[in-house]
Amino acid sequence: MTPTAPFRDLEKQEAIKNLHRCQESLNTVGQHLLQMAGEYSEWDDTYDFVQDHNREYAAETLGWKYLHEDIELDAFLIVDLNGQLVGGRSLLSGDSTGLEAPDFVDTILAPQGEVFQAAVAGKITSGILSSAQGPWLLAVRPIVHSSGEGPVKGVLLVGRALSDDYIQQLADKLEIEFHLRAEGVEGSAIGETQELGGAGAKYLLRGDETLVVHQGLEDIFSRVSLTLIMSMPRDIFQQGLQAAKTSGGALLGVALILALLWTKLYRRTAHLEQVKADLDKSLGENVLALQGAQKAKELLHENNYLLETILESTAEGILVVDKHNKVLHSNSNFVALWNLPAELINNENGDDRLAFVAQQLREPEAFREKVACLSKLNEYHLDSLLLKDGRVFERFSTPLLSDDQLEGRVWSFRDVTAQSLANEKLREAHDRFKVVIDSIDSVIYVADLETHEILLSNSHAQKVFGDIDGRICWQVLQAEQTGPCDHCTNDKLVDMDGKATGVYRWEFQNTLNDEWYDCHDQAIAWTDGRLVRLEIATNITERKKIKENLRQSALTQANLLQEVNHRVKNNLMALVGLLHKEQDSAEANNQDEAVSIIKEIVGRVESLSTVHGLLSANEWQALNLGALCSSLITATVNGLPGERPKVEVSATQIEVNCDQAHHLALVINEMTTNSIKYAFEEEVSPRIRVSAHLEDNLICLSYRDNGPGFPQSVLSWESLEGRHTGLRLAQGIVSQSMRGEIALGNDAGAVISIQFPREEQAYVSQ
Repeated sequence: MTPTAPFRDLEKQEAIKNLHRCQESLNTVGQHLLQMAGEYSEWDDTYDFVQDHNREYAAETLGWKYLHEDIELDAFLIVDLNGQLVGGRSLLSGDSTGLEAPDFVDTILAPQGEVFQAAVAGKITSGILSSAQGPWLLAVRPIVHSSGEGPVKGVLLVGRALSDDYIQQLADKLEIEFHLRAEGVEGSAIGETQELGGAGAKYLLRGDETLVVHQGLEDIFSRVSLTLIMSMPRDIFQQGLQAAKTSGGALLGVALILALLWTKLYRRTAHLEQVKADLDKSLGENVLALQGAQKAKELLHENNYLLETILESTAEGILVVDKHNKVLHSNSNFVALWNLPAELINNENGDDRLAFVAQQLREPEAFREKVACLSKLNEYHLDSLLLKDGRVFERFSTPLLSDDQLEGRVWSFRDVTAQSLANEKLREAHDRFKVVIDSIDSVIYVADLETHEILLSNSHAQKVFGDIDGRICWQVLQAEQTGPCDHCTNDKLVDMDGKATGVYRWEFQNTLNDEWYDCHDQAIAWTDGRLVRLEIATNITERKKIKENLRQSALTQANLLQEVNHRVKNNLMALVGLLHKEQDSAEANNQDEAVSIIKEIVGRVESLSTVHGLLSANEWQALNLGALCSSLITATVNGLPGERPKVEVSATQIEVNCDQAHHLALVINEMTTNSIKYAFEEEVSPRIRVSAHLEDNLICLSYRDNGPGFPQSVLSWESLEGRHTGLRLAQGIVSQSMRGEIALGNDAGAVISIQFPREEQAYVSQ
């Protein structure tokens, strides 16, 4: 393997990673389109517009500035079920005025086409499309009512034109050069393409400067019609070339490359030394041999100088020993790291250095045993060493081979004390964090936004779903998933600029255990700087059950109340019917007094029935006092013979509760009956007026008629037996049942004033 081979592998890995980032940027745009399409296709105004073509909707929603600049759409097309375009705008070839119908409408929204038929059937389709105007990203959704009721009304298409300028904007954000072209590999004449990563992608190399990747993209019809072409400078490869010349880089990579270089140079030096020895023997034979010896010396010096330069340029401490533990080379950083004394710097005895190094370690015997063991093995090794002075060294060693034979070992050391302390603090913080999240009775986990790997979970999550750390979230948290979940909220946690958007809250019924969860998702910065998904999911299954039970209970109570209301109403009507029969019997027997009493009772029952109907219609909430009085007086007047008076009830915002409404029904019935019987016998234009107002916490009701007024005996509440027993009944109801007062007076007719407290649920409406 050449020294640059590992860097070529890294180059391919970086190319695959960048390719995925390019594809993800397009997917993000697609998710934005799906979100926009979802919001507008389930908007009731859109649903109605398909039929009524409302101008206000067209002006506010279909304006070019709003669609293109505000919500960043280049196509917004509404089609009815006949495939007719009923509204929308579309950008073509950069024309900022917009056009009504781009050329792909007949393809995508043809009434008999698969996309249109799928949308009418309620399905969502999205994807990329190659058109005469260039590539587009499209999303097609059925237009439905927000309630979920009613049929599909039409089809909505939204799209984004993937122009060269727009692709360049995405490329600039990603700092990756890529573009889209119609199907076909661009630049294939430069050289043969090779498979990249087994994902259908291919790459070709343009010398040592550029790597070009080609990835076919399936369109909205699942056909490969576009190619994503990504190019990247071969920085990693160039670094490999530079590393091969000057070393540098991470400890493991540097040590590996140094070992490879040392092996190569070791072999080459040994060969040159043999050549030099052979030439020296025949030095006097001829001039040509002398020149060969000189050339060998020069090459040997060049090799030694190159190796010296490489070893001194690295930041690690390097020690190279042969199989007999003879020191072949060590750099200045090795001397500095281990504080090597002067007498050991030029000492080729590796055992002496081993002894000096071991005495600085907390576990010297373990160190000696490990060195002795590794010196005999053909394998790599990486571990850490703890020094007595508190420092921490990272040790990496690799075998030195010649013709597959073990000839020695290369040791690399690096001071990682600061990193170790930082890691220790990080572990402590991690432990504290674990204590906190483990104390929370909710499922909590952190997952990588790209790979969906679960990086951390709390004890409650593991209790519910098992050991899920290191697993893929959609494989262990959901049932029968073959890929990332459709309901995954990752796209809602990060915006187009890669910044966290805050907390996203949603409810979901888990497909694995059928439990309901209230989920709080958020993108947060992880320890390595990348954004990851944090989800806190609280089980709300019991809450859902309680809510459903309450709903069912409320429904049952409503049904019971409806049944009770129905029965009360029927009973009141049956009672009125019986009273009418008794009235007919009394009239047939000329029992005038009995007829009068029965009529009064019928009036009272019908008043109660009127109040009951009003309360039932108002779902037993407080009633408006003015509306109550108007209904009661009108019902009483319509049921009595003679001239019907004009009824005037002043508007008021005062409301009374159920009990007060029933009591007032009897009182107002008695007052109205009294006016009909005694006040309007000679009045040509009879009239009743009612008004009400609040005074402190008292409701003041005034009832007036334009009759002759009350006799003096009635005003003093004397002689109310016989003809005026109804007033005595009203007085008893007001004083005893309503805890109020009633007063009689005359003012251009009879005046009855009632005051009673405003009770709970009896209030002035706002």
